[in-house]
Amino acid sequence: MGFSLEFLGTGDSAQVPVYNCNCVACLRARSDTRLRRGPSSAMVRIAGQQWLIDAGRMDLADVFPAPAITGILDFSHTWQPFESRQIAHVKVTAVPLQHSKPCLGYVFESAKGRCAYLTDTVGLSPETYEWLRQRPLTYCIVDCSHPPQEQAPRNHNDVTRALAMCEGLEIEQLYFTHLSHDMDRWLLQNQASLPSHVHIARDGMYLFC
Repeated sequence: MGFSLEFLGTGDSAQVPVYNCNCVACLRARSDTRLRRGPSSAMVRIAGQQWLIDAGRMDLADVFPAPAITGILDFSHTWQPFESRQIAHVKVTAVPLQHSKPCLGYVFESAKGRCAYLTDTVGLSPETYEWLRQRPLTYCIVDCSHPPQEQAPRNHNDVTRALAMCEGLEIEQLYFTHLSHDMDRWLLQNQASLPSHVHIARDGMYLFC
């Protein structure tokens, strides 16, 4: 048995389209709802249970049970770095990220593969990188809010840092999420320059593992 992950939102806190912005990315998103991005969040479904990750504008540090769902474990308590817990047949491990506030990513592992959800970070700490390097990933989902920049952003990756943090890791498919309208504008001209295993997440997209 495996699990699924649905991207509920793939934008940054401003979302796409940004209010009162008339850039090409925002204009396209207003005319085509498929191009809109809500605040970054995802739903993991395991054995009939639903787990909300990165709860949009609520709390970015914890995993919360989805509302109106019964028979699921309480995972709203504080996690420790590299702590693992079991949800049915899936092992979930919290990994520390690099952000101005304490923040965790989550790695989901079943017999079918692994999926890492790593948002709200700029690069990876040596400890987290080494932990991930020892574990091949079917999917790796990373924060990529900005086009390439000369200086590292404060809390969220640009394209350069998102790619660099994954170098040396064994990743089958890499997905960018937490995208800004500036990033969407950059992708209009530059998406083809990304490595072939790199994909751009969209609201409503599913991954199965």
